[in-house]
Amino acid sequence: MSETLKTDITKTDEQQMVSDPLTLHTEDGLVLKQYTTPEDDVAYMDIQDRNREHIAEFGNKIYTAEEATEARLNPNGIIRMGIWKKDKLIGEISVTSLDSGEAETGIWLAKDATGQGYATSALNTVTKYANSRFSRVVAEIDVKNEKSIDLYKRVGYYLTGRTVERSWSNEPALVFEFPQNLDQQSLTSAPFLQPRSANYYPGSPPIYP
Repeated sequence: MSETLKTDITKTDEQQMVSDPLTLHTEDGLVLKQYTTPEDDVAYMDIQDRNREHIAEFGNKIYTAEEATEARLNPNGIIRMGIWKKDKLIGEISVTSLDSGEAETGIWLAKDATGQGYATSALNTVTKYANSRFSRVVAEIDVKNEKSIDLYKRVGYYLTGRTVERSWSNEPALVFEFPQNLDQQSLTSAPFLQPRSANYYPGSPPIYP
């Protein structure tokens, strides 16, 4: 990132600080912290710039520096949290409050942080938080994003049988939901988590919740 961009982002005063930010801790020591300062914007832009193609592959938004600051200061119902391993930002996870009273979760990791269990840990923690505060917790996942599909299944989300079209992608998204009032033991035997046929979603590949 250029020094000019860093300077532009960090020109600030106390009004550009987010008060009462959400911070969650995972069992394996990750810290999920809502972006609160211009320094967080700098860290976000740095990890985004290094992982731009990886992040955008399945439709995640790519922010300009100005958009990152605006999204932090005016979240409009979206809690964006950095996923921190000690002092290193390794990804982002979010909870979006929908008009229906539901919450939608989303997550991405830097490419070099994948495959180490961090996404599972972070999504578990955020899902528990959202599940205790919203009537339903859902997610929309690109039909070709096999790793995210596996991640959400691992945490306990199930396929609802619905798909949604998205204006920024040629591919539809599968709608997942986290079951209310079920513990992890009951999830393993829930009937809606059993394998479904390839024809369950017209035009979709075989999916095994």
